[in-house]
Amino acid sequence: MCWSYVCDRVSEKRSPCMNKCKCICHFPKKYCDRTVFDESGFPIYMRRRQNISRRNMTKDDKLILNDKQVQFYALSEIDDLLRSIGRSLKNYPQLPQPPSTYLHQGSNNLIIEETSYNMTQMEIEYNQLLENCNEEQNMRLNKGHSQQEREDIEKFANWVLAVGDGKVHPPADANKDDILIPTEFCDLNNLNSVENMISSTYPDLINKCHEPKYLSQRAILTPTNATVNQLNSLIVEKIPGESVRYYSLDSAEDFGGTDDDLNSAFPIEYLNSINIPGLPSHELKLKIGVVVMLMRNLNQTLGLCNGTRMIVTKCLKHCVECEVICGSFVGTRHFIPRMELCPSDTKMSFKLVRKQMPLQICYAMTINKAQGQSLENVGLYLPKSVFTHGQFYVAISRVTSPKGLKIFIDDEDGQPSNITQNVVYKEIFYALPRF
Repeated sequence: MCWSYVCDRVSEKRSPCMNKCKCICHFPKKYCDRTVFDESGFPIYMRRRQNISRRNMTKDDKLILNDKQVQFYALSEIDDLLRSIGRSLKNYPQLPQPPSTYLHQGSNNLIIEETSYNMTQMEIEYNQLLENCNEEQNMRLNKGHSQQEREDIEKFANWVLAVGDGKVHPPADANKDDILIPTEFCDLNNLNSVENMISSTYPDLINKCHEPKYLSQRAILTPTNATVNQLNSLIVEKIPGESVRYYSLDSAEDFGGTDDDLNSAFPIEYLNSINIPGLPSHELKLKIGVVVMLMRNLNQTLGLCNGTRMIVTKCLKHCVECEVICGSFVGTRHFIPRMELCPSDTKMSFKLVRKQMPLQICYAMTINKAQGQSLENVGLYLPKSVFTHGQFYVAISRVTSPKGLKIFIDDEDGQPSNITQNVVYKEIFYALPRF
């Protein structure tokens, strides 16, 4: 049925696909066994072989599936769709088996049942839910908490929203962008040394360094990549075990000169020293039990996406075995090999190609990289203030409870403080609808 509706009347004279009795798209296209992309970035879609027709395909016994086989493939596709939103068929009870006489009536009954909704009732329910659901409410935070804890969470949520909207007034004798952090989130009596900050965010790290649940619930956030690399190096040194170093193979392309000019202008030492956001470093120092983050989309159907957090389980010669600790594929293990990576948006006069494992140690991560993640414990380390719109709001809104947030701020003299800068461009809110 779908084939008839898609292909019917395509070759008529009045069809937009025809021009002077010829197809303007030059169909039929050549056979292609999969959808690929050409050099310009345009997709070349999968095509059927020219010598195979629909009539011949139905005569082939190998392509005929019985009801059980169709059900198996359908359930497999449904499970893949559910996994993309964090669920699975295992979360739902098994449906009753319909009688055999119902199966022989064809698929029209199923289509009629799926499309016979009461649209008026659905619209009423939608409007009722929309009135009671807004961005200020998060019901999963209220589940299982006492009345006092709910009030604390509501107070914290209102403060976070006020920070995001730029409605928190600055303290006296301070800059207009400065805000005063509640003392419950800051410790003004102790120096905000790096060791105190690490021990506060990762208590008992040495004994729990191999526990996936413990590691997946906490992280240190900071604005710059330089601070992230410094903190991760210190934490990796605390992890027991022998470290393994993986070095990248760097090269420069699209320079426009000869090979001799390329080697003299961009020596290998210079290429190795380049650190670009979104690109793994030249030297990757790993240990078994170290938490890493994937920096590229490898296989979304297996949960290997940009930002997936994993634990190193094996350090092999040419690859690393990692176990996923977040998302719908927790516990699955995968081998991460070296691959050629090239930054897409740089101001360099050449194209840098780095062959390295797309991994980054993520005990500490930048605030921008933490967007979209929910954590139970967050240590916000601010040796310098945030520098872009909404960055402070993103950092404090990563926690699911106010008890899990600790902010470490140093003033100009290196002393602990509870005053920091909150960058908010209020002009962008003018054209947005407010509910």
